[in-house]
Amino acid sequence: MLSRNYPKTRPVTMKPLVYLWLNKNLSLQIVLCFLFLNYAFAQEQNTQSPAEKWNVGLEGIMAFSAGQNIFAANVGGPSFLLSLNQTINIGVCALPTLFIYEKKTGLGLGFSPRIDYKNFMFIFPFYKLGDQWIRTVGMGYKFKRN
Repeated sequence: MLSRNYPKTRPVTMKPLVYLWLNKNLSLQIVLCFLFLNYAFAQEQNTQSPAEKWNVGLEGIMAFSAGQNIFAANVGGPSFLLSLNQTINIGVCALPTLFIYEKKTGLGLGFSPRIDYKNFMFIFPFYKLGDQWIRTVGMGYKFKRN
């Protein structure tokens, strides 16, 4: 049997492209790293902490409203407000209420859209009494502590 003598060759290995790129383009790499770090630090400086976005405080409300055959004294309840600027807010709130309806007193919970101007507020509460909804209109004052 004839044997062939093949030349001994080492196995073919390809260097990864990243290795070749790192060796040849050092100045380009430095520029790209500088741009990336500059962008990363610029983003970090422009962010605001959550404490700057949120204003948390205590608020008390005392309001009076009146409607057809009803008079109500409302105190503060949970509310969701949207601040349009430093003096005007709009939102909705729940109002625990002591009311006089058709010469009878009672306790209830009203639901109201509201508009705030500084410490004064205009409310438009709705109350469920029996099978009907009663509408009223009123004004109030809010006590706020930040």
